[in-house]
Amino acid sequence: MIRNLTCYFSLLLIAVFAGCDSADPDAQQPANNPLSASKVTTDPILLRDLSVIKVEEKSSEGSLIAVMAELQNNTYKAREFNYRFTWLKADGSEINSPPPLWKSGLILAQERIYLKGVAPYGTVVDFRLDILARETYQTTEAKKK
Repeated sequence: MIRNLTCYFSLLLIAVFAGCDSADPDAQQPANNPLSASKVTTDPILLRDLSVIKVEEKSSEGSLIAVMAELQNNTYKAREFNYRFTWLKADGSEINSPPPLWKSGLILAQERIYLKGVAPYGTVVDFRLDILARETYQTTEAKKK
């Protein structure tokens, strides 16, 4: 009798755990967004450490484009970086007034953050997001001086 109960209990546990899935169905996988692959340029130094989870672009007719990019730090250390949004006209040329400014960013270990940008004019039709490691940014800025 006890042996039968043990068998039934074992089968019940197997049935219960067979239906469990440890993967989070809502978790988004990095770099699966085709928009992020085409409009975001990431410094090769950061490719292993940071992932672009998704990029959302919102605009309504006659209004400004708003962009929100979600980044994830895949390491157990904080990373400093610089980023800028470059806004583009319909012909593909950059809008240089105001000039695209580099902003500094910090992402903690295993953290997800959002980078947000809003186009300066209604004539903007597209964008590009550039992300540089802090050390790369400092090197390129030093060469300019």
